[in-house]
Order: sequence, then structure tokens, then C-alpha cells
Amino acid sequence: MSDPKRFVDRVRELAGDSPGRLAAEWREFAEIVEDGYTVGIDEYEHDLRVRDRVERVLTDPELGGMEESAWVRAEVAETDTRFRALLTDEPVNRTPGLPWWRSRYPKRAGADLARDVEAVYGVRIEAD
Repeated sequence: MSDPKRFVDRVRELAGDSPGRLAAEWREFAEIVEDGYTVGIDEYEHDLRVRDRVERVLTDPELGGMEESAWVRAEVAETDTRFRALLTDEPVNRTPGLPWWRSRYPKRAGADLARDVEAVYGVRIEAD
């Protein structure tokens, strides 16, 4: 049985935002990275928290059984595909257990992020 109010309430509990706003935030971040992320690694990793919040929603057992989760999954899958295409093929941060969006970095970025990734991980990415 579908319960749209419970769905929205549960997403807010897990992610602090409505389902639509959460999906939009993830899409907007991907667009920023697509255009060439211009600030440093600390800001980048902070901004990635939106995908962490998305993951809490995607993996929640209660939400997984709700009909409303299908459109969120579809929205996120589209953005994930776009975002993955922007990232390095191999992990840059090899800390065990990191999800793909935390272990790989943009192939191309602004000078600050490119410099920071090289300084922290010894990996060169293309700088704009």
C-alpha cells in the first residue's frame, strides 16, 4: 500500500530534505562538476555529502518497499550515470570501504581541486 506522506517524511528523516529537492541537489552538484569544479578538495568532499544523503535514502529498507521510491531511483540513476562519466576510471582515494563517488575524482577540474588531489593522493587530474 502506498503512503506518499510517510515516504516524504522518511526521506526527510534520513536526508534532511524532500525527495525532489534531494534529487535536484545531486543533479545540480553533478552539473557543477561537469562545468569544472573550481574550489579545493575540502569543499569538494563536503559537497559530496549530498550523494551520501542520497545513499541513505536508496538503501533504507522501509523506503525500498514503497512505490514512491521508483522515481527517486530513476532520477538518481540518471545523475549517477552522468557523474560517473566525469570521474577517473580508477580510485584515487583507496581507503577501503569508500563508495565509488568518494574514491574517484573528476578527470578534469579547476586548478584548486587538481592541485589538492595531486598533493593529497599523488594523482594528476586535468586542470582547467
